Amino acid sequence: MVMDELKILILEDNEADAEMIQRVLKKTGGHFSFKVVMTDSAYTKALQEFKPDVILSDNALPQFSASEALQLLKQQALRIPFILVTGTVSEEFAAGIIKAGADDYLLKDRMARLPAAIEAALKQKQTEIQKEEAEHKIIKVNRLYFFISQVNQMIVRTTNEKTLFKDACKIAVEVGMFRMAWIGMIEESTQRLLPVMHAGEELDFLAGLNILTMNDSPEGIGPMANEFMKGNYIICNDIETDPRMEPWKEQALSRGYLSAMGIPLTRFGKVVGVFCFYASEKNFFDAEEITLLVEAAGDVSFALEIFGKEVLRKKAEEEVLESERRYQTLAEVSPVGIFHTDADGYTTYVNPRWCQMSGLTPALAEGNGWLNAVHPDDRKRLFEGWEAATNAKTSSVSEYRFVRNDNTVTWVMGQAIPERNTDNVIIGYVGTITDITERKLAEEQIVNEKNLSDKIINSLPGIFYLADQTPRLLRWNGALEEISGYNEAEIEVMTPITLFDPEDHTALRKGLERSYREGMADVEVNLLTKSGKKIPFYFTGVGVEYKGKPAVLGIGIDISERKKAQDEIIKEKNISDSIINSLPGIFYLYDKQGQFLRWNNNFEKVTLYDADEIKHLHPLQLFDEDEKELLTEKISNVFVVGEDNVQANLMIKTKEKIPYYFTGIAIDYEGDKCLMGVGIDFSERKKAQEEIKETSEKLRQLTAHLLNVREEERKRIGREIHDELGQQLTAIKMDVAWIDKKIEPGAELIKTKLKNIITLLDGSNQSIRRILAELRPGILDDYGLIEALEWQNRQFTANTGIPVNFVTAERELKLPEPVSTCIFRIYQEAFTNITRYAHASRVTTSIILETGVIVVIIKDDGIGFDTQAVQSKKSFGVLGMKERVFSLGGTFELETTPGKGTTITIRLPYHI
Repeated sequence: MVMDELKILILEDNEADAEMIQRVLKKTGGHFSFKVVMTDSAYTKALQEFKPDVILSDNALPQFSASEALQLLKQQALRIPFILVTGTVSEEFAAGIIKAGADDYLLKDRMARLPAAIEAALKQKQTEIQKEEAEHKIIKVNRLYFFISQVNQMIVRTTNEKTLFKDACKIAVEVGMFRMAWIGMIEESTQRLLPVMHAGEELDFLAGLNILTMNDSPEGIGPMANEFMKGNYIICNDIETDPRMEPWKEQALSRGYLSAMGIPLTRFGKVVGVFCFYASEKNFFDAEEITLLVEAAGDVSFALEIFGKEVLRKKAEEEVLESERRYQTLAEVSPVGIFHTDADGYTTYVNPRWCQMSGLTPALAEGNGWLNAVHPDDRKRLFEGWEAATNAKTSSVSEYRFVRNDNTVTWVMGQAIPERNTDNVIIGYVGTITDITERKLAEEQIVNEKNLSDKIINSLPGIFYLADQTPRLLRWNGALEEISGYNEAEIEVMTPITLFDPEDHTALRKGLERSYREGMADVEVNLLTKSGKKIPFYFTGVGVEYKGKPAVLGIGIDISERKKAQDEIIKEKNISDSIINSLPGIFYLYDKQGQFLRWNNNFEKVTLYDADEIKHLHPLQLFDEDEKELLTEKISNVFVVGEDNVQANLMIKTKEKIPYYFTGIAIDYEGDKCLMGVGIDFSERKKAQEEIKETSEKLRQLTAHLLNVREEERKRIGREIHDELGQQLTAIKMDVAWIDKKIEPGAELIKTKLKNIITLLDGSNQSIRRILAELRPGILDDYGLIEALEWQNRQFTANTGIPVNFVTAERELKLPEPVSTCIFRIYQEAFTNITRYAHASRVTTSIILETGVIVVIIKDDGIGFDTQAVQSKKSFGVLGMKERVFSLGGTFELETTPGKGTTITIRLPYHI
């Protein structure tokens, strides 16, 4: 029986019986607290102070009875399992006390059933409590659903806040059966929470609250206010113990409020008030009740939004009228020109600023009169564009010039959009004109600057370019057209990357990305001319901002001559590569920083890394953590001494490890001190070593299995001898004894023979017991390892006369069976060897428990022996002991010297 700690109240006047009950329960391994009483006063006091989980009662005490104890339990309405534990009881009495409310009864001579009876009684009580709670919850939830229904019906009928709040509180009390409900609204200017409506048994409770503020001030509601303002509800399921209710606890409890809930009321997403409910029972608000009440408060919030929208609608109408008056004023003083037209595009209104820019009066601008102020060169284009926009009923944007009477010119940008009524029908156009004369003058200056920059660009050596992210070439010099063979029109529509060899497209894209990301990049690529010729170029790019957008600006230099020189270098490198690739094993060359500079093909083939990955590898990344310290030392030694070698496991890309023998020498390469070396694979030798190790491990596992099989076989043979042969011999002895009694006293010869048979049978039984003890002592299984070893000590001393000093602080050990068996068998084998070979006069043994390890030491003062000589004789006694220990993950130590005795120490891991 596995239980949490239980408090057991025992009504018993017999101290021995009470102790027996406690022993039975403790044997289950559970955690218990016990209290024994025998009078009604002590019983009553224990119910209040000890607060038992289970009551075990004898039937009749000197001054008290089980029936009286059960009746007292029912009077106090305590739901505690009550079990009758008695010596004798009639079936009628047992049935009666069960009917009266006891959960079970059992007799004291059948105490083995007590743990199960307690567990069953506890489960039954829990089931009954859960059933009652479920029924109570259903009633409460149905009531709350009806409450929400009534709230929703009320909201449909209500047209103002006062009625809404009044009816909501009334429904909460009359339908929701809350003891009291109230609604408070937050005063915007002071952040005070003011109660505005309540229902139920309020009894001046709200007056006692004084002023509540939604902040951390002394009179405020502090952290609760923070939760309300975040839109979170507050639950207090026990007002008496909740520290948040301390300021109002006394008043609340005196009015029968035991639990409470406050839910924020919102309007358009903003918390504007609180709806509070008070219940007359503790822990009233569970998850389902909370959900329903939050839904009800949400319905009230929805109604507040409806009322708010109506207020906003009326306010919006007033604001529209005010807006129209304000718009008229703004139009008169606006710094931009404003005009209105009818649906056909004829002008009906212009503001003073429009007249100032055009030089026309409002009367002259009406209809199409405004066109008379437009520059003659812009008039036709502007009119056709305006006519097209009005016919298409779309907005329009245009730039044009006004020429005033004094012949001064003003550049303007005109914009107009359709004006629609509530039916989305165009009733006219509203537009503005903005003076852009200064901008136009600046643009003219920009054009002049561009012409100057073009001259500078065309004088640069090599190719100049400016490209955006489209990608598209925005600017270039004449050298690009001359070298590539493409003309301006062709380049203008080309994608820049088509000007280069397809093999270089990836490098070119990466270079452009670096220019945008890092601000600068360079790249060597082949420019592809119109005729298909490839010319090697070195391009630089700088990230810039052009017209507010990212772009790349740079130049390209022809590097044909330099490329020829590089090709010669590459030829030389190819020759050295062919030599390197012909070397056996792997070849490598890296600098002091661990940067790989050269390697052969076999290096990539073995490690599975490609060239780009090897460039970014450090040599130590090719080895596991446990070898890096050694490799670091060896590498440093090469740079100091000039050469070194090491044997280590090369860790390839798949994390597989290959045993290699590495050599390294220090050389000068391109002006830097570097390490050059080769590595030779010696996996086959390593593999053979691993196979030997694996075979040894399998043999060890087989040995452990055979030992286990032998132990099981010993158990089986022992059981068969005990259950069959032992019983048969006993039966024969009983039959012979019966025959002896039936034979007349005068038949002395027959009686003598029968007595001899009985003596032989007794000897056979003695032999059976000895054989059983040798196969597997029953004491090991029945009483544990300590008792079995002490029995073995006594047997050894009785057989040999050699005393055994057994030392241990343990009186009882609960070890796994394999561990106990291993220790006992080694103990037996050691005693057998002492008997046969040691010629000892004294034996000392000990058992010591360390953390997670049991240590057994067996020491004799005999003649000892030469371990090498024993091994040469192929002795299996010591080997068998070792294999037993190794099979359980332990260690075995044998210390012996001729003439100085022998000590065996074993250490076995264990888990109790």
